[in-house]
Amino acid sequence: MDYYTTIAFLTISINIILITIVALNKNLSKKTRDGFIAAFSFILIGAVIELIGTIDEISASFTIFTKLVKFSIVPLMPLICTCTIFEEDRESLVVKFLKIYFVLYEICMYIEYFTYSFNMFYNITAKIYFVSFIFSSIYMFFKAFQFSNCYQNTNKIELVLIIIFISFGITAESIKEDVKISWLTIAMASAFIYIYYNELIQCVDGLTTLLNQKSFSNYIENVDVEVALIIFDVNDFKIVNDTYGHNFGDKILCTISKLLKDTYQDYGKCYRIGGDEFAVILTKELDMVDRLNKKFISSVSKQKILQPELPHISYGTVQYNPKNKLKYSATDALNDADAEMYKYKEQSKSNK
Repeated sequence: MDYYTTIAFLTISINIILITIVALNKNLSKKTRDGFIAAFSFILIGAVIELIGTIDEISASFTIFTKLVKFSIVPLMPLICTCTIFEEDRESLVVKFLKIYFVLYEICMYIEYFTYSFNMFYNITAKIYFVSFIFSSIYMFFKAFQFSNCYQNTNKIELVLIIIFISFGITAESIKEDVKISWLTIAMASAFIYIYYNELIQCVDGLTTLLNQKSFSNYIENVDVEVALIIFDVNDFKIVNDTYGHNFGDKILCTISKLLKDTYQDYGKCYRIGGDEFAVILTKELDMVDRLNKKFISSVSKQKILQPELPHISYGTVQYNPKNKLKYSATDALNDADAEMYKYKEQSKSNK
């Protein structure tokens, strides 16, 4: 088995394994699962065509066809992956622009192929191919960064490394055709993105997209800087569910989650830690905690004008310094925040 066949078989194997893993992953929504499977299937088809093109008995015209497929599809792969995974982006203005760009790219590529010899075609088109791939990749990673921010992940080093990895692979083949690692690079980068995505959703509450109770427990137990801990409770949420139904109650929780993010996300992390309980851990600008709490309560009051059914929200705040955890542990801080929250709730009831 020669070098090219080995690379092609490795790429095909990676994609078959990925498709199988995704198909068996019940933690993903059906739309997301189908999106990943579609993206990996596109890569698989491209790798199979390239493998066939390495067979000596295959005619020269088919070998040329495999190269045309590569030049046609590889620059599109980041865009295809983005549109299959992030379904809501399929009709965005940026995607429409990129679609128009790539239609023009395909037309120019085939005109150039039928006008010049194939060697000339490769030398000229490789530059356009590389630029086109960069455009498509920039959009994909912009969406990945946006998605990461939505899930409150501030560590982007994994995404940066993926960008470097895939850029290296595509650049290497653009410079030297014989390397033939573009499909393998795309397959491995796609695997990394899937792993990254899967890790993120394990930390997130499926309904509100806030970080979940497990993430909260892990963070508060391992935090190594002084933080402000805020616990929230939705007053009389059971009445909302009983009166308007659970679907309406879910919409209320999503509204509250958005208000929490809008208020606190620039200063820390927001969590859903129970059915109608939320938490925020501020890691910077701790002296602003009272101002932020007032801003949040004000935003809830304004939202009640649009959603009169929105319940009142109680909160309690404490400062926690892990350097003193032998005397004052994270559990103590949580208990005190809970106590402050219930004091606030009782005061709110007495003021009605």
